Amino acid sequence: MNIKKMFIGNYKGGVGKTTSVLNFAENFTKMGKKILVLDLDPQSSLSEILVSNNDGQLITMSEKKTLNYVFDLHISRIKKYPNIVLEFDRDIVQTYKKGNFDFIASSLFYRDGLGLDELAVRMEDTIEYLSILKGFLDMVLQEKSYDYVLIDCPPSNNLITRSAFLLSDYYIIPTILDRVSANGVAHYINTVNKTYQKCKYNNEDVYFFEEEINNYVDIARSTEIGQSSKARNDYNELSRIVLQRMQKM
Repeated sequence: MNIKKMFIGNYKGGVGKTTSVLNFAENFTKMGKKILVLDLDPQSSLSEILVSNNDGQLITMSEKKTLNYVFDLHISRIKKYPNIVLEFDRDIVQTYKKGNFDFIASSLFYRDGLGLDELAVRMEDTIEYLSILKGFLDMVLQEKSYDYVLIDCPPSNNLITRSAFLLSDYYIIPTILDRVSANGVAHYINTVNKTYQKCKYNNEDVYFFEEEINNYVDIARSTEIGQSSKARNDYNELSRIVLQRMQKM
């Protein structure tokens, strides 16, 4: 299997991370690719969008269908029950009917608000903990075949975010065009590279896309209802270029 994995992240909020993941997933699917999306953001914005526009509610969704549950059980196994073999229900992978791609949700309602950020605090900076996400994803990918895995990362540098860095082949850092945000991009790239160096991975090459996504209200409103904009084509072209770039590497 040659499944490519890409995370989308930035330490600055409001730069279009979740919007980008949703649009890439939908547009890549339209280009004939099979896509799996992971939501690692403790705020669970992408999960809320996908579940609520998939005839469900995040607050009532089974806790066993969340990434919170995955990390919670793995952390408990490492700390207390190292000989237990963990198994997860196959329906933890859900299909987003509007976009025809699959996703695994996180939930800010898990165990009365035990978010991924709090679970990350319980982890230790060792390869055993940093491998939780990869081990789980490898299990999922044995059951189902995909072309690309897209990971929505939170605006923080916790151990869960760093585990996404390590398992990914590519990353995209959305930003707005001002000095503070641009400096943040450089810092984010440096953090990613330091994570690779610490775990003896090779540094990644950096490529800057020149395409811009205009701040159209229709794009934001379309994201809220879980689909790409029908009135604006900004993400259509960017998705094509990003996919083309990944296929060349």
